Amino acid sequence: MQKSLVPKNDEFVDFSRHKRTLEERLGSIKIEPGAAEEEARKAGAKLLRDKLFGLFKVTDIINTFLKWGEETDKAVKGIKREKLFEAYLNLSDSNEESISQLKEFLSNPSGNVLFNKILRITDDNPPDIELIDHLSLTLYRIVNSDFEQLFSEHKYALSQIERLTPQALTILSDCANWPPFTLGSFSTSGGIVTSEWVNEFSQAYADRKGVTDPSKRLRISHASHELHNIGLVVAGRQQEDAPFSCFFTPIGHEIRKYIQR
Repeated sequence: MQKSLVPKNDEFVDFSRHKRTLEERLGSIKIEPGAAEEEARKAGAKLLRDKLFGLFKVTDIINTFLKWGEETDKAVKGIKREKLFEAYLNLSDSNEESISQLKEFLSNPSGNVLFNKILRITDDNPPDIELIDHLSLTLYRIVNSDFEQLFSEHKYALSQIERLTPQALTILSDCANWPPFTLGSFSTSGGIVTSEWVNEFSQAYADRKGVTDPSKRLRISHASHELHNIGLVVAGRQQEDAPFSCFFTPIGHEIRKYIQR
């Protein structure tokens, strides 16, 4: 197995290089004071406004910002896609085999649709190591399946993955470490808890993972609510005196297969 080539979050993009490029372009837009400025002052408020807009070449500055933004966005997308491929290759013992499988996947109409869906999820999110890891594993699982036969299932799973934050996907994939938890007062229906339980689960999960920072614990709670709100997890218990547990709904179980290591 190759050593992972995926960098830390702060290694994704060298924004300082793009910043310098922007500064150089803005520096090339010359602002010429003098006669034009004097003429503008003499012509009244309206003419002053018009001349100042011409004086500072607002259109040129705006276009420079827009062009720089487009080029930076293109560069960031390219880097994210590169890291997605690297992470995908790291999941296999043989790069040659992985590349051959991916080539076959891309040349298939169904595979190409699924691949482009994964790329869109990658493109539409900020650079994030967690998300890249989840998407690379999802890609690996889909490529190594009967993707033509399972096309509808794969497409639906990707639509659910797209709805979740990287933190929620991480909690979903870490189901082996979901802890039991207790509830003070609660209500159930058919063995499923119908009252609030996510906060208690979140605190127990944060304790198990050794997370003490309040802001991180808050994000765990928010991500856990995501999983519950879209119907991927529920809570219940097997015996009356036993602690409660969080477990997958049928749809949650389907999504888990794509991202659990």
